[in-house]
Amino acid sequence: MSHSRVLVADRNSVFLEKTAEILAAARVEMIPVQNGARVLAICRHEQPDAALLHVDLGAMPGTEVCQRLKSQLDPSLPIVLMFSEERGDLAEVAARSLADNYLVRPLKRTELLYCVRSLLQLRRFLQEKAAAALLLGRDPARRSSMVGLDVFHTFLRLEVQRADRYGFPVSLLAIGLDALAEESESWGKALESQLGPALAEALRSSLRDIVLSVVLSPREVLVLMPHTDAGGARIAADRICATIAAQSYHFGRTKIQPTVSIGVTCLHGEAAAPDDLLARVKALRA
Repeated sequence: MSHSRVLVADRNSVFLEKTAEILAAARVEMIPVQNGARVLAICRHEQPDAALLHVDLGAMPGTEVCQRLKSQLDPSLPIVLMFSEERGDLAEVAARSLADNYLVRPLKRTELLYCVRSLLQLRRFLQEKAAAALLLGRDPARRSSMVGLDVFHTFLRLEVQRADRYGFPVSLLAIGLDALAEESESWGKALESQLGPALAEALRSSLRDIVLSVVLSPREVLVLMPHTDAGGARIAADRICATIAAQSYHFGRTKIQPTVSIGVTCLHGEAAAPDDLLARVKALRA
């Protein structure tokens, strides 16, 4: 495990000291952190190969840190959540947090080393996969905020709960390609196969990494914007519209200039169910 670096976040300084000794003997460099809010900045700067996060990290718990690392920074970073006591829902908590696995403290030396070795093996596998993508002419560094529908709904529920508990704003965008000219519409799915990726690219270039998007159809995308008020959401919507309007596409000899309609809704200082929020933003776009 030489030349490997693992971030370990825990408020227990004794645990950090003992863990650093164990990992150093295995030729693994440890990056210690005691504050959850600092983990993202440290990961951006230090770029560890894996991370172990205790769920109790102060104001920003390890579950939230894990979600942010996976959704905002590096989805391929292997992460294990650590808990101080056994509970029946730990696997579910880890899955919701997007963690790759979880452990219950206290840990034996062999358990710690096995966990770290597994994480580093996963990291090497993902790096080899990325290298293969480069050889095939793909760009593995080009990240997308697109997720599956189940993941999108999971994060929407979490953000609505957080908005209700802490008063943070959360916004939703419903983006749809407008109907094209009749002769263009006749091309059907062949045209959509070009416009769909164009819409996805506009989202990538117009929005922050923190957002999550889900494709409902080749013509419709939902965007979740945590910590974004109504004004910020409208600015993002205008940016997307401008990006689409600034580009033209050709289908055969015909020049096509697509436009989009965007519904914007924000939850800030009020209570609402996730389904109600979705229904509201879809109605606004329609």
